Amino acid sequence: MAAFLPAATARAEIVDAVVAVVDREPILQSEILADAALQLQEVQQFAPDEATFNREADQAVQRALEDAIENRLLLREARLMGLQVMDVLVEDRMKEVRALYPSNEVFEEELRRSGETLSDLRERLRKQLLARRVAAERRRVFEQRAVISESDIAQYYQDNIARFSHPERIRLRQIFLGVRGGDWDAAEAKAQEILDELAAGGSFEELAAAHSELPGAEDGGIVGWVIPGDLIDELESVAFTLEEGEHSGLIRIPGGVCILLVDSREVSGTVPLAEARSEIEPALRRDYADARYREWVVQLREAAQIRIYQFN
Repeated sequence: MAAFLPAATARAEIVDAVVAVVDREPILQSEILADAALQLQEVQQFAPDEATFNREADQAVQRALEDAIENRLLLREARLMGLQVMDVLVEDRMKEVRALYPSNEVFEEELRRSGETLSDLRERLRKQLLARRVAAERRRVFEQRAVISESDIAQYYQDNIARFSHPERIRLRQIFLGVRGGDWDAAEAKAQEILDELAAGGSFEELAAAHSELPGAEDGGIVGWVIPGDLIDELESVAFTLEEGEHSGLIRIPGGVCILLVDSREVSGTVPLAEARSEIEPALRRDYADARYREWVVQLREAAQIRIYQFN
């Protein structure tokens, strides 16, 4: 199948054809290639050889075809349910698609190569959004119907106990000052001033927001939860020795100096079932809904007349 995809530009030379029919609704080759366009670009960019390219291109096109068939079935359900998609949602999705391309010129060129107009793309996205809405509605109904027992929750907990276990961890904040022009003395002097302010009762979060030079500074220098092995050696050797609410002294690391604060500390352990329950029940409902949804889609396929043809 991948013989028609030697390069992205080759799509301009493809003669359009019907590649599948769902009941009496055709699915065009151009539609499938448009849906698979970004995946095909990635395959073309990263495939190490022709065999890999052909295999992964086939898979991308096949996924797009299966999605298109499912969408046709869902659109039929949408018509029966009288569902619509607001124009503003379509335009938001158009903006998201444009943002996937490095420039508007590249986007328009790729659109031209695919044989689509902006109106075509807008209508295709509208149908995709409508199909997603139907899928979401059906999953919501199935989730509501799910009956989750206490034994179900307990079994899930036991089967996934590693998920609810965690090693020792600390919630960390940092203040980082970069060294400019090799002037370590200036960076360390500034760090000492900050340490003096902390000793005088200054707020670590406010000082981080004012002075730290790493992402998270505006949120009080937040790093978040870390476990042993997450940090570089210079920080690891200090961070896990600090008590909750304690800050470090000046720490030299590559590129600058750092001051750490441990917000919270948790010893290694397992989340009790009573606490995990609030996470487990929604997960079981989603699993139930996903399984029922796939069964429902299979039933839609079995009730429809679907014919799939070879690509040109």
